[in-house]
Amino acid sequence: MTERAHINVGGDKHQLDAIYTILINLPAQEYDQRTQDVETMAASYRITPQQAFILKLESEKKRRFMQDNNNNNNDNNDNRMRALENTDRRQATRNAGAVTRARRLNKNQYFDEILPHHEQYTMKRSFNAYVKKRYCNTLFQNVKKASQQITNFAYRLQLFLLDYTLHYPNDVPPALLSMNGLYSLTQLIRGLPLTSTNPHFPKNQVLEHWDRMIITHPDLTTTYDMNTKILSDYCQRQSTCNNLHLSGNFPKRIKSFCRFRFNQLLDEVCSPHSNNWPTFLPETIPVGLHLGITQVWTELTALKPASMGELNSRALSADPGSLVPICIAIMNIYDQYGAEEHEEPVRTYGAARL
Repeated sequence: MTERAHINVGGDKHQLDAIYTILINLPAQEYDQRTQDVETMAASYRITPQQAFILKLESEKKRRFMQDNNNNNNDNNDNRMRALENTDRRQATRNAGAVTRARRLNKNQYFDEILPHHEQYTMKRSFNAYVKKRYCNTLFQNVKKASQQITNFAYRLQLFLLDYTLHYPNDVPPALLSMNGLYSLTQLIRGLPLTSTNPHFPKNQVLEHWDRMIITHPDLTTTYDMNTKILSDYCQRQSTCNNLHLSGNFPKRIKSFCRFRFNQLLDEVCSPHSNNWPTFLPETIPVGLHLGITQVWTELTALKPASMGELNSRALSADPGSLVPICIAIMNIYDQYGAEEHEEPVRTYGAARL
């Protein structure tokens, strides 16, 4: 039976204070013997080498200070302590294993070191527990009012942005989907003039579409009398959501479209009325499907605009609006298929069969 190795996790505060008290009161010869080797000192007191090194520095500092007091050298005491601190600081800097005051761990680093898999919890408390009673009603009404006005803005902003995207799918630049771009749209919703000076912002197209849409939707404007900082925060969060919705969900949309087309191919090749209907998906691609898969790939490649380069994660996040034409083209294909009559519509296959 093998013995388990002892893991030295270091001493606690009380143990370190006790060792420090012993070291500063030891005779000079015995003190030099105990602190000559940091590793031996750490093993004898069952502390880490870093703790032993710090204890040695602090005890030497205290012993020299006490010796200076005994020799009545009060006039030069401040200069000596300052020089000693600089010397200790230089020595600690040269020792890569030492943990000086400037390199102490913060709270998160400390808990990650001693508790690698710990979890943090947040206590929930009531609204009245944090707000003084005389301010509760006023603050609650202001929060409720701001929430209602931001909700009204969110509906109108998303409605206009969606309608604009459907009419101008090839003109949705990042400047329009950014926080400043959405804040410029809120100016129109508040009945204010559009003040955007960004040359990449499609100001003329936005104003033209706004003038047309306000005729059929006169309630597209609304009032806002709260702090504009709240409105700016909403625009920032909405911009992040829109960009992630376009770029983050784009691979899923492409996969769904490929499944849709492949399901059509499987229905054509393996019709339930034919004798070729397989009980399981073959390991290799049937010969009759090679041409169809090539057609799906050609159709999918043709959906991408000619000006668009390679689609990778960086390109998707840099310009999410450039994906709008592809998404609209896929939606039109779905709508066309849904408008047609099919005796046996495309079935949904599981991931294992595809």
